[in-house]
Amino acid sequence: MLLQRRLFGTSGIRGLVNKQLTPELACRISLIFAHMLGNEGEIAVARDIRNQSELIMHSVISGIVAGGMTVLDLGILPTPALLHFVRDYKLKGGVMVTGSHSLPAITGLLFFKGDGGEIDENDEELMEKNYFLHRFTRMPFNRLGKVQKEDALSYYIHKMSSLNFRGIDSFRVVLDPGNGSMSSVARGIVESYGVRIHAINDTYDPMFKARSPYPRRDNLQSLAREVKNTGSDLGVASDGDGDRAIFSTATGSILWGDITGSLFADKELQKRNGSIVAPINSSRLIEYICAKRNARLISTKVGPPAIVSALREHKDAVFAFEETGKNIWPGFLLYGDYVYSTLMMLSILREGSLEQLTRLYPRFYLEKRMVRCTEEKKMQVMQRIKGMIEQEFEPSEVITLDGIKAYMNDGSWLLIRPSGTEPFIRCYSEAKSRILSVRLARKGLEILKKAIASA
Repeated sequence: MLLQRRLFGTSGIRGLVNKQLTPELACRISLIFAHMLGNEGEIAVARDIRNQSELIMHSVISGIVAGGMTVLDLGILPTPALLHFVRDYKLKGGVMVTGSHSLPAITGLLFFKGDGGEIDENDEELMEKNYFLHRFTRMPFNRLGKVQKEDALSYYIHKMSSLNFRGIDSFRVVLDPGNGSMSSVARGIVESYGVRIHAINDTYDPMFKARSPYPRRDNLQSLAREVKNTGSDLGVASDGDGDRAIFSTATGSILWGDITGSLFADKELQKRNGSIVAPINSSRLIEYICAKRNARLISTKVGPPAIVSALREHKDAVFAFEETGKNIWPGFLLYGDYVYSTLMMLSILREGSLEQLTRLYPRFYLEKRMVRCTEEKKMQVMQRIKGMIEQEFEPSEVITLDGIKAYMNDGSWLLIRPSGTEPFIRCYSEAKSRILSVRLARKGLEILKKAIASA
């Protein structure tokens, strides 16, 4: 029973500091990470701009040093910048202290391997097992690690400003890094390619007062307005630590990450044959793209660890994405990068506007809702959901890869799954008409609320 307790969610360990995520937990799990990496070598550690992340970062450093490994302290940094540094300098791994897209009060821990991708589910289970059984190795005083500071931000800026992107200097772009760790960083890099930039929310704010660090349609209306008011060709919003990219068209339409992810996938498949990796909550648009290009679609659980595991396993994969705006070109980095996504989109826009390019695809209407639910209730609620969905809809197929996904006879689908990073259960629906998708989402929410009330 003890080993069923979980620390890791969909992506890393997250929670309120001094409640779910304590300095003691951060220190011990980082010591265990050092143990898993062999108690020797170098690990890079960085953090986002949240005030509480500094406390947790010190605990992480203490755990790694106690495990005998050298810590390269990178300070405040966008997450992809940490990963470029880890991979390019051939380090053993990296730890990012970040709340990412979560509420300002939340912070978390992301653990990465030397290839720049998150640790996989097997690694997470091993670390949890060792944590709860107190299995780890503390080094004696004469074998402790050490700490040295490195300027990874300058390295990242230089690298990203030296990529082979040509013919994009005619574009005008509105950048919205959301007052997170990409503030001022992304602007300088994209401007170096001759792109004219108008930036909003471009200074650090650990409380994210201007908008939520989770970039969504409902909180990106200021971005949409700025794009139209400035006559820009594109708008791009990021999350709190700079791995997601949500795009606005020139007319101010905010696109879900499924649409732009499918566009990126289509362009990659036009260049070369290969497979595409996408989680189970992705739009059926990617199924259309893969069928059109005669490519295999590899469906995974939601979250970077599952996606990256699939990329490591399937070497023919040319692209992966999440509907949250995380786009992954495995030959470049095994994680999302706000700046790289922006540059790649601008290179595509040489063929036509974002609105024109996406208009060529069939239209699917995706709804995303969520209901607050405590971590303690999530499992019990999900055990009830499957029977309730089957009774209500009589679906043609039910998939339990991650949550409960029910396909209807008309091709629409409903997915209910617990968030792995926040105290919510999420409800997704998709159909070929907005009316049907909204109805499906509302019915899904009714079922979900009943299950939570009776749990």
